[in-house]
Order: sequence, then structure tokens, then C-alpha cells
Amino acid sequence: MRRAFVLSFVAAGVLAGSVLAEEPRLVDRLLASWAQVRTFSCSIRKDTTSETGTARMLSRVHYERPNHIHVENTLPVRRRIIADGATLYYYEEGMPAGVRKPVRELTDEWSLLLRSVPGSPMEHLLHLSNAPETRLPPKVDFPVRRGYAVSNRFVVLSCDALDRLCRVEMFSDTNMTDKAAEYDYSAFTEVATNCWLPRVQTAVFTRDKIRTEEIRRLDHPVVNEPLSPSLFHPEYYFKGIAFTNRFEDE
Repeated sequence: MRRAFVLSFVAAGVLAGSVLAEEPRLVDRLLASWAQVRTFSCSIRKDTTSETGTARMLSRVHYERPNHIHVENTLPVRRRIIADGATLYYYEEGMPAGVRKPVRELTDEWSLLLRSVPGSPMEHLLHLSNAPETRLPPKVDFPVRRGYAVSNRFVVLSCDALDRLCRVEMFSDTNMTDKAAEYDYSAFTEVATNCWLPRVQTAVFTRDKIRTEEIRRLDHPVVNEPLSPSLFHPEYYFKGIAFTNRFEDE
């Protein structure tokens, strides 16, 4: 009887250990939640403040998997981005020509735009998909914290008791003493099962030695509703515009 009890206890421990070992990483769990979003539309207002001044950006975005997006910026300049699944088109008012580029030839930055649900934390999470995960001590407001070492930074994800991603921090190394950026998310709306859209997003970061504060507000989100195919037909929006195949910074 004693031997059977010991064996069953050991077996239970092995099973529990295997379950813990198979627990999905936090970043994978968060990305899986956003995979439920097939279509998405919303208005985005972004206010930026730095020592160089203040600026406001107004956008209306439409997104559909895979590789379909329509972004219309009205402030500070009029700009439109359309991807029809195979090709991305970009034009900004005043440019002598727009840019037309096959999706397969896009840089990582532009490719990330097509892979991320607009306004979601995917813009940060996708960078961590192959990074090793480190468990970090919990905090009062953030019982779940995980760290990821990628290239020249250490990224920390912090979730609240409802498993909502509330903060993304970026440090120069694993010592977490030199913080380069912090993104805070709030005013959540559950847009799919355990998929939380932060409708207010604040950020503080340093770029080119300039400290910048940013607030993004997402209004009128519409999730997984059919989108008009015409949104992704560039010929409807770029009449009379010539295109080149290179961005200025390439």
C-alpha cells in the first residue's frame, strides 16, 4: 500500500511538472489571443509632446488578415497606406510620386505593420516571439511579469490579475536599471475571448536623445465584422498618382 502511494505521488509530481513545462509563454498566449481578430477598424488619435514641440495625428484604419490594411491620416499631413494582400501602396500629400512595393519585399518595419492588428500591443509582442522568457517577481498591480532578451534590449511584459497586458518596458540590459521606454495600457475592451484592446495608451521613450511623451486613444473599434472589399483596391484612391518602388530611406 505504501509503495503504491509513493509511486502514485511520484507520478502525480511528474505529471504536474510536465504540465508546468508545457505552459505557454506569456508572449505566445497574448499573440494567440490576438489571432482571433480577423478584421478590425477604428479611429486613432495620437498626441505627441517633446522638447521640439507638440503634434497630433488623426487616423482611420481598417485591417483584414492576411496582409490587408487601409490607413488614412488626416493630420498632421494627409497620407494613405493601402495593402491589397500582395502589394503595399503609400502616398503622402506633396510627394512627387507614391511608393508601390510587393509585400514579400517589405522591410521588417513595414512587414510588422501588416502583421499587427492596428492599435494592439502586437507591435511589441511580435518582436519577442523567438526570444527566451524569464519569470520575474510579481508586483502589487502586476502579478504576472515576464522578461525577454532581444538584440540590444530587455523587454518586460506586465499583466494584471485578469491577465491583461498593462505595461511594456524596455531596458538596455537584464539589470533593468536603464529604461529606454515604457508603454502603459488602460481603458480595456474585450474584443474577443481574453483579448483586451487598450483604448488608452501612454508612452514615454527616448529616441535620438530626445525624451518624448505620447498618448494614443482608440475610438469606435469594430472587430470581426465584414469590411468592404473596395477599401483594399488602391485604384479607387490613387487616381493620377505615379509610383516608384523605393522608399526615400532605402
